[in-house]
Amino acid sequence: MMMLRCFLLFATLLFINTAFGQDLTGNQLLQKAIEYHDPNGSWSSFKGRLSITMNTPDGKERVSDITIDLLKQYFHLTSTRDRIIIEQTLNQGECKFLLNGSPKISKEDKKNRRLTCERANMIKNYGYIL
Repeated sequence: MMMLRCFLLFATLLFINTAFGQDLTGNQLLQKAIEYHDPNGSWSSFKGRLSITMNTPDGKERVSDITIDLLKQYFHLTSTRDRIIIEQTLNQGECKFLLNGSPKISKEDKKNRRLTCERANMIKNYGYIL
């Protein structure tokens, strides 16, 4: 019975949102969010560092240190988990990786740790949206 009530509530809310919600594209919504959160337009010249500690479901921590310099087109991510350090750097289109300080990374490690330039760019772009 509770499941039916939840479903009906969800369906009603979905209908109301669809019927009366704004018609915005993803880009329009993003632009509105940027205008609201960055009214002075500072983001385009952002230079800074951010450290994030994430607790994973298995109880282990992943610490990510991020450095961004948008004017220099620079992005660097250092992730540490289980004493394994992965560094990903995008510098003016050039993509580099280090695994525990070494640029020599086996194909197997690259595959298992998803170390590709496409993924590094996706992470960079996700961070920029935040």
